[in-house]
Amino acid sequence: VPAILLAFIDSPTSALYVLILFIVVQLIESNLLTPMIERRTVELPPVLTIASQLALAILVGAVGLILATPILAVVMVLVQTLYIQDVLGDTEIKVIGQPEEQENKTGDSGILGIT
Repeated sequence: VPAILLAFIDSPTSALYVLILFIVVQLIESNLLTPMIERRTVELPPVLTIASQLALAILVGAVGLILATPILAVVMVLVQTLYIQDVLGDTEIKVIGQPEEQENKTGDSGILGIT
């Protein structure tokens, strides 16, 4: 990490502070920000993302930690496709970022039954 090497020019103590700051920022990004962003873009719950990362890191190691979120996304799509759509019969498709259609508040179907 170049920042740590530059801090060594000043003193080893400042290099240690930079290392600690780097670790704290990395932990915040990995454990808080990334799951929140993924939840909004992929609709993965943050708790489920963190739990899958923890479980696969324990079972497989570093490779499991890296592949936990993509595997979880695939599993969520399979569950939605195979169970929710096929078994339960829910065929409504949700588009992320697109507002839902608003129903006619008066209950009137419009002119000649066309809304």
